Amino acid sequence: FSSAIFTFKKSFPGHQWSCPQGDELLFSSTSGVLHSSGSTSMILKALILFVVTALAEIVGCYLPYLWLKKNGSIWLLVPAAASLALFVWLLTLHPAASGRVYAAYGGVYVAVALLWLWKIDRVPLTAWDLVGAAVSIVGMSIIVIGGWRA
Repeated sequence: FSSAIFTFKKSFPGHQWSCPQGDELLFSSTSGVLHSSGSTSMILKALILFVVTALAEIVGCYLPYLWLKKNGSIWLLVPAAASLALFVWLLTLHPAASGRVYAAYGGVYVAVALLWLWKIDRVPLTAWDLVGAAVSIVGMSIIVIGGWRA
């Protein structure tokens, strides 16, 4: 099990991600697993980043849907393109481009998409939606947590 320690510093204008003092983010280059050696702040930051990334992806796809299917203005494509560009940029901020990190993002995406369905589209969630989201989150957790032991 080969690990490299990253301080998860990603600089861009006006912002910098970094671990609190004494907190390290461990990334296994062989298993692609992330975990924090100190507090849970890095995991929380990654979770927030996953949620914001999912929202950017959903908005970028939802606005063209409104234009195509709901007779929305063609001008909806402008913020849609901006949202998809934001989505792509946010993907570059994720700690590592590994399969396990994207599996974690996928689990969060499913939950955020169902929240979107419920709150924005005003479609009541079914028991199947909730069970499916739970299975997705449990599956994502098994992949990520199990990878620590790989």
